[in-house]
Amino acid sequence: SGKWRLCWAQTLPRSQGQRGTKWHSARNRPRGAPQRRHGSRGDRDQSQERYELNKIAAIAVQRLIRQAGVPCDLTDAVASLRSLGERAAGYDVFCSIHHNSASAPAQGAEVLVCKSKSDPDDLQLSAMMSAEIAAELGIRDRIAGGRDPRLHLGILKGAESTDVRVSVLAELYFIHVPIPDEVDWSTRGGEAVARAILKWLAANP
Repeated sequence: SGKWRLCWAQTLPRSQGQRGTKWHSARNRPRGAPQRRHGSRGDRDQSQERYELNKIAAIAVQRLIRQAGVPCDLTDAVASLRSLGERAAGYDVFCSIHHNSASAPAQGAEVLVCKSKSDPDDLQLSAMMSAEIAAELGIRDRIAGGRDPRLHLGILKGAESTDVRVSVLAELYFIHVPIPDEVDWSTRGGEAVARAILKWLAANP
């Protein structure tokens, strides 16, 4: 069986810590469940909400992956994007979990890969994962719809500089538009990520 590392938070909201430190202090942990917030929100509020939703999704991913007997580690730290990606060394799969937003109404799932260093295996997982998330949440698969998944992303550049087999960045859904239940969507989106990972590992032993 493979092992894979999931990075579920790139950086902490600035109010929650300082760059270059690990997020392990209980006094810095966000308290309580994420609150549904729609309409106008400040940058700090949205950053905190994304962080909390990323955590919910990542825990769901880890639970399903481990239930399948595959080792799964979560990375949670404040560091440069490249150095976070470099933690992929020694793993089969690295996935950075995110929630999307835009200045105009939009909804859909997309899974991105490193523009300069991706290969067919990365693109295969991108397509599989984007389709799995979209089907689970009943939203558009933006990759199947023609969105180019290849972007210059520091965290994936770091991952692709290691011996990791594949690395992707998953944008589960857009949080700037009304969602029936953000906690439910993030949990189900995380479970969809896990299913895609397990299917990819089975297809690429």
